Amino acid sequence: MSLTRTRRSTTFSSSPLPENSHSSPPPSSLSFRVVLLGSPGVGKTALMVRYVTRRFIGEYDPTLEYLCRYHAAVDGEDVVMEILDTAGHDKHGHRNAYALWGDAFLFVYSVADRRSFEEISNIKRDVENALKTTSSLPVILVANKNDLRKEMRTVTESEGRKLAEDMGYPYCEISAKDGRQIWNVAELFHNAFREWKHKRADEKHERAQRKAHGATAHVKRAMNKLMRGPRMGRTTSL
Repeated sequence: MSLTRTRRSTTFSSSPLPENSHSSPPPSSLSFRVVLLGSPGVGKTALMVRYVTRRFIGEYDPTLEYLCRYHAAVDGEDVVMEILDTAGHDKHGHRNAYALWGDAFLFVYSVADRRSFEEISNIKRDVENALKTTSSLPVILVANKNDLRKEMRTVTESEGRKLAEDMGYPYCEISAKDGRQIWNVAELFHNAFREWKHKRADEKHERAQRKAHGATAHVKRAMNKLMRGPRMGRTTSL
């Protein structure tokens, strides 16, 4: 995958480590890639930083991609979570690469930015086109900045829930800024992992069913052939 944006990469464990840390995950760890997609200024970087450091920083360079490698425990399972915070001003140019790189996606908009909400449909279309599928994707629709005063909102919670329902995605309304929601942010990323894992299990089950169906059909064809037996010509004695 070739991306021309400037990217910064950092590694953390469930207790944040220095950037030059050489810690390694257990051999049994699952690798998981999650991509944050959304318009500039919706709080993608703030969500990622809040999750991996428990801190909130309000100002970021919107031209940079941030790739964070984070060692976490989800439901008792060791997970190496790679989180890609995309450069927000890029609308379409790199979404194909993002879609092909990721295992799961957070589609993020701001409740105070109507255009970012309307952009979600374009993001969904671009990801589906890249993956050549319209079937269920491991995606969570994220409405960020719900700490803002009601009069600052331009997208209601009911509109967000309706869009998520129409798209078939789980919905999460959250604030990266609100310190009382730290664990909600953590749960958001963990739920993305659970969505991906659930989809993997479904796909594995479907493959097993197709394989079993194919084997059953093969046996039936063999039995039918055996029961018919070889066709013998008629003999006549004189």
